[in-house]
Amino acid sequence: MNIGSISFNVHGKERTIEAHSIEPLTRMLFDKVSEVRTAATRALASLAQLKAGKVEIYDLEMLDRIIELLYDANEQTRLNIVQMISAVGEYPPAREKFKECLDKLKDMNTKEKFHNPLVSRFAQTAIDVITWRP
Repeated sequence: MNIGSISFNVHGKERTIEAHSIEPLTRMLFDKVSEVRTAATRALASLAQLKAGKVEIYDLEMLDRIIELLYDANEQTRLNIVQMISAVGEYPPAREKFKECLDKLKDMNTKEKFHNPLVSRFAQTAIDVITWRP
């Protein structure tokens, strides 16, 4: 299965989740190689668009590591992470945990506005998701 099949294809995402791919991808969030972390965050952000992906990422207790990666030196990793927070944060227990990183997301929204506008825009989306109330 390639990254394209999980990026655009719901059936591909479902098959990837059913193949138990999330756990090995979450282990890659700790990799010392930046490109590996970037690829893992991209894939996980895509899989987190489905409820099963959100729940599994939450159940694997990876939210602390996701929050830590908001400080990653790689811009693409940070972008992927704010997108992942937006997706996983739709799951109510995760939303509560992600309130811990609201200050960092607000900082990213402000400071990255001119240098990294996509990071800034998605940081605002993550803030909106985390602070949403029914």
